[in-house]
Amino acid sequence: MSRHVVVLIGPKGAGKSRLGALLDRVFGLRFLPVEPLWVEHAASPRDADWETRGYLKVAGAVADELTRHEAVVIEVTGAAPSTPAFLRALESAGALHRVRVEASLGHCLERVQRRDPAGHVPVSLERVAEINQAAARAALDCEQRFDNTGDWFEPAVRSRARQLLSNLGLPRVSRAPTLTTGRLTLRPWRDADAGPFAAMNADPRVMQHYPSVLTREQSDALLDRLRGHFDDVGFGMWAVETSAVPLMGFVGLN
Repeated sequence: MSRHVVVLIGPKGAGKSRLGALLDRVFGLRFLPVEPLWVEHAASPRDADWETRGYLKVAGAVADELTRHEAVVIEVTGAAPSTPAFLRALESAGALHRVRVEASLGHCLERVQRRDPAGHVPVSLERVAEINQAAARAALDCEQRFDNTGDWFEPAVRSRARQLLSNLGLPRVSRAPTLTTGRLTLRPWRDADAGPFAAMNADPRVMQHYPSVLTREQSDALLDRLRGHFDDVGFGMWAVETSAVPLMGFVGLN
């Protein structure tokens, strides 16, 4: 099984942690907040190598999480001098995907203040501004960008996050609930459903009351929409199976 590390890179207040938590909650990726681990593992007293050792400890924690999860998400500002070495260390843990989370620096500062309205920011706002300016200058290569400007409207962010995972080629795991009755199981869709679903949609008897039968491409597109609706808004059409039939149709809310 391939292992993946997704690094969200961007300034403080860009929404990296919130995006990471959403990827965990909705799409089944393991989100590992870096800052608490880094503070916990960084050596003390702070000698010249304390930062590097802290990041290497985090890289070890990521490798440990990958023994239990196929994909792990972490977040960094990219402003620390040790960040490039940290990313190189992560490459040995799994396939590394770098995503730049973007928002204007002014917007980021507003978010930091909104998140800590009483001024309980771990460092001063002046220091946040300094870190964010360094993060904006950091020339870290990123394969994808995630625009997180504006208000957090979760269905829209879910949709963009789903597209991000598709662009990265990451495995798709839905956190949709499974419901069980005495006869039926209503479950999230699987990649393996594509073939049986296409056969069903190509059967004139099944499609008697629909405009027409579907080609394989049309069926795959419909399956993607059904899965995407659940991911984006949290409800939709479940795949239905019985003990004898792995896929017998779908039912749910639209």
